[in-house]
Amino acid sequence: MDPYEILGVEPGADLATIRARYLDLVRRHHPDLFPPDSEARRRAESTMATVNAAWSELADPVRRARLDADRARRAGPGRSAGGGVAGAHTGFVPHDTGDDEPAFDPRHDVPLSGGGLPSWLRLSPPLLLVGGAGLFVVGGFTGILPLVAVAMGAMVAALVLFLVAPLVALTTSRRASTPSGGHP
Repeated sequence: MDPYEILGVEPGADLATIRARYLDLVRRHHPDLFPPDSEARRRAESTMATVNAAWSELADPVRRARLDADRARRAGPGRSAGGGVAGAHTGFVPHDTGDDEPAFDPRHDVPLSGGGLPSWLRLSPPLLLVGGAGLFVVGGFTGILPLVAVAMGAMVAALVLFLVAPLVALTTSRRASTPSGGHP
């Protein structure tokens, strides 16, 4: 079935419109909304699989361009992929004027990567925590108080680095996504 038909959007719809329609369908048909082991849940799972496949097709610019080219080729010369004459208005295109959702920016759908976070900052908090806990146990059983003090210091350092690492990651990702000399 055609991804445009599945999501209920026109082939010329922009990505924000397609995304809004996708989210609407997810809110209505998500399997978690239905009781486990019910027929309604199985239907919702099937529906969501179809909706997700359509969204992944239309959200990817390369896949969507291929789909549109294939639709145009099948429609033949002088006809649009929607079935009408090329350039003709194919009907009502809804325009949502509600302010319930902010404008869609495709950059916001891209997850932040850990690329800006130094590897030592990714590895040291868990290593310090595990090492400190191990030293604490050994120091406690053997009664070596300086070892317990070192263990406590390592665990405090791990806690501080656990708190600092996300701040460093956000700062470096914001710098990477901000055009030079401008504000986000």
